[in-house]
Amino acid sequence: MLVFSILGSYFYWTEKPVLGVVFFLTSFLIAVITWLKSEYLSPLNRFWAKFGEILGKVVNPIVIGLIFFGLITPLAIFLRIIGRDELKLKQHLKTKTFWTQKADQKLDGDSFKNQF
Repeated sequence: MLVFSILGSYFYWTEKPVLGVVFFLTSFLIAVITWLKSEYLSPLNRFWAKFGEILGKVVNPIVIGLIFFGLITPLAIFLRIIGRDELKLKQHLKTKTFWTQKADQKLDGDSFKNQF
């Protein structure tokens, strides 16, 4: 309803009053149907929800792909060029295990309080 009102205003002020009146009447008609018999608009609601699902299935992989290949991949390549090893994989090439040795330290009862 609001979209049709905005379009009606736009066309009215751009000196196309016929289109402006058509959009205003459409907005008024949708408002009246909404107030009197809202169940008439439920097929449009289902169509709009289905359209949103389909659009989400198409647009989301494209956006995620652009973020991955446009941001994360160049950053990873740059970090490899400068020799940064965030996962510490190079030091594990010399050892047979990924386990790290923890320094021996005495644990007392107070160390278990306020864990979070």
